[in-house]
Amino acid sequence: MLYGDSLTQRSFEPFGFGAALAGAFSRTCDVFNRGFGGYSSRWCARADLLEHAFGEDARYPGRIYLSTVLLGTNDAMRYVKAESEARNRVSVSLEEYEANMYTILRRAAEASEIVIALSPPPVDEKRRRAAQKKRWGKDWVGGPFEDHRPDIGKYSEALKRVVKRLDDEGYTWIYGCDVYSTFVNDEEGYADFLEDGVHFNTEGQMCVSDSVMRMLTFLNAKEPHWDSQGLEPDFPYGEALRVPKDPSVTDDDVFNLHAELKARREREREQRQAARLVLGVQPVRLFPRE
Repeated sequence: MLYGDSLTQRSFEPFGFGAALAGAFSRTCDVFNRGFGGYSSRWCARADLLEHAFGEDARYPGRIYLSTVLLGTNDAMRYVKAESEARNRVSVSLEEYEANMYTILRRAAEASEIVIALSPPPVDEKRRRAAQKKRWGKDWVGGPFEDHRPDIGKYSEALKRVVKRLDDEGYTWIYGCDVYSTFVNDEEGYADFLEDGVHFNTEGQMCVSDSVMRMLTFLNAKEPHWDSQGLEPDFPYGEALRVPKDPSVTDDDVFNLHAELKARREREREQRQAARLVLGVQPVRLFPRE
């Protein structure tokens, strides 16, 4: 389950992190995109949206294996002019952002085996101004799409505090992916990762995709079965039917054996999950503590 704003909505673009997950988990998990372009954490924390993404009716076959949450870019949006800022409906304060993200991540954790909270990326203000002026012309300044984000880094830090708080409360399967620092610390600079100063271009999509996939590999090394290799496919792979290890087995034998293996793996995962909920698992410090 991919939850967030337009950065998530566009994650199925070429080389996007949603497309990468869909490819990696092909035939083991369905990937649902619940990105809402233009939304802030305030709107994404609404009960009806959370139920749409994480409720019982939204899940098939009844459990979410992995959820990603990426919000904060719109929360940090400010208008340049004071009179325009007074009409800003998308802006969310740091305090409210933390409260909203706590609500969202806790709900995601209640429905998911793993939750990855991605920090909002930095913004290239210069490129953003150029892109907005090109799109909206002279009406951009003072208009409904005038925007800048001078404090976006503070929202990234706020997300770290939320992840730490939830970890302290026992939600040890929520992990932080520091997209902000990954972009900022890139040797060639992060400007070339952003199509219009805010949204990812191909290079940016690839960077986020790589970060998420490396996180899953890292987590799987800490606790096996947290990546696509630990899941059984929906039905036997073609090779098992075309070239079975035992030539005497029938097609039904192959399907039945696969169903038994899948059920056994499912029970093992349920037991591991129950143990984590009861005993807790020492979390991987992907967001370093102060």
